Amino acid sequence: MRTMPHQLSHPSNLPSKLSFDDYLLSATIFYYDINVEKKFNEAIEKQAVKIRDANIGHGRPKVSDVREFILNQSDALQRITSILRIPQEKFLRIVALIRELDAPTDQAINDRLHSSEWNFKKIEKKVRENSGHNPFADRLIDVLLNGYQDTRLKDTLPQIYRERLQLKTLNEYTDEQNLIFNLKDRHHAWYNSMKGYAVEEKIKEQVQLAHQSFAQGNCAFVVRKVDLMIPDAINPKILIMSSYDETTSSAQSTRASDMIQIYQSLKHRQMQRGRKYYFINVVDGGGWIARRKDLKRMYDACDYCLSISELPQLSNIITSIMTQRL
Repeated sequence: MRTMPHQLSHPSNLPSKLSFDDYLLSATIFYYDINVEKKFNEAIEKQAVKIRDANIGHGRPKVSDVREFILNQSDALQRITSILRIPQEKFLRIVALIRELDAPTDQAINDRLHSSEWNFKKIEKKVRENSGHNPFADRLIDVLLNGYQDTRLKDTLPQIYRERLQLKTLNEYTDEQNLIFNLKDRHHAWYNSMKGYAVEEKIKEQVQLAHQSFAQGNCAFVVRKVDLMIPDAINPKILIMSSYDETTSSAQSTRASDMIQIYQSLKHRQMQRGRKYYFINVVDGGGWIARRKDLKRMYDACDYCLSISELPQLSNIITSIMTQRL
């Protein structure tokens, strides 16, 4: 959505910063990148092939079936939580609860105070340990199959989660479309990360068009990692951060606060050194458009704020900045 831009004046002869309204009108609700879509779809299809080839039966699984599935299939527990329709994060809480209920009191107290929550990788590792005698594996498999009737969970785990703990099949799909959709839902966070990386690659292309070098990571005078620093991390003249979000979350407020901190750090260093530094924010996605107040904070806390559609202007902005004396 575009109109004739109203630009804000910038010091010297640098390109002007778009007004907030024009920046907002240039923003993209959903970023579509055909290469991202192709890569994601190919990865999903590879996983689908493995699942089809596994040829899991349709009958109610036995303890030995579940054990074999966990031992031999990749991402087995994530796949089981998908079948049970339990959110993965909630499943990790359920495992934490089981560990507390089954542990001696002293160990349960110590774990609560000093141990971190197990992730899927660690849970599967624990299941694979001591295959001849593994009480944790036996307990977990029993909960997956019969957790709804488990006497120790009846008073501690809400029914909305407990009623799902009755695994009746290891078959992950009823039809082909169901399989693909389930896999895409499971890996949606990775899909969004791929889009974020694609935007970052577009930024790098613009830096290269401006014939500038860049660094990534820790900056000498900013207390956080920076996406791109031009020309280097020791004494950069330009800092660039990018953020693409299709959904809203409280993390966006934190992100906006972080960007304000970076901008204030640059202004403070500028006063100390008498040298101009520039901060460029590349921000886009329907999640940011919906979270307007945080987006405005991001816009205000930078010298330039660009959407994806405005990225072709970035190389000119960089060239103009880098040819300034200060």
